[in-house]
Amino acid sequence: MGKRFNELSAKPIHVVNRMTTIIVMNPFGEYPQYDALGLAQQVTTKLAAQLEQTEPWKHRMPPLCHQ
Repeated sequence: MGKRFNELSAKPIHVVNRMTTIIVMNPFGEYPQYDALGLAQQVTTKLAAQLEQTEPWKHRMPPLCHQ
């Protein structure tokens, strides 16, 4: 159990460190066709699409507390 937990917790840390290295060394190395604003817009669009897929009802519900 302890070993499995360590393996799972090590993977996100590795990904974060790898991404940080990519961003510091070459910010647009994987996306040479985008400038900073274009890359930010693409990431925002992808995250919004993922959120809409996982919790679509939250974004269409009217706020009930202001009635």
